[in-house]
Amino acid sequence: MLSHPLSVQLTPQQLRWLDALRARAGLTRSAMLRTVLQQAMERDSGRAA
Repeated sequence: MLSHPLSVQLTPQQLRWLDALRARAGLTRSAMLRTVLQQAMERDSGRAA
């Protein structure tokens, strides 16, 4: 898996939401962001079909 460093700025509300999700999933912030992105990509691909 290739990795490309990425810097993003989140609002406090977005960070709280992400941290709540990742705490339940037991993931790091980076892993949770990758998971959220993957799910969004899959939903988007489903709409295009």
